[in-house]
Amino acid sequence: MSRRSHRKRFGCFKSTPSKSKRLVEEASALYRRRAKSTARTASYGKNLASLREALAAMKDECQTHVNLEGDAKASWIATLDRAIRWIEQPDSEF
Repeated sequence: MSRRSHRKRFGCFKSTPSKSKRLVEEASALYRRRAKSTARTASYGKNLASLREALAAMKDECQTHVNLEGDAKASWIATLDRAIRWIEQPDSEF
């Protein structure tokens, strides 16, 4: 089988400058999107860790607050515990 008929049969073609340029531009755009996504994921993770710490501090304050008593205190602590647990285990239900 000649090279030409092989290309024709299997869909091989010479890459033209415009096709190469388009492929490079697409690859570049994909790289930029992936880098942006990676940065956002890292930022999200840091923010979740900070949120967890803030909720834990809030829970500690609720436990020692003199004006918060009984059922109200228990309700606040339970809600904060659920929020902290959800941050630690995102697949769990809130």
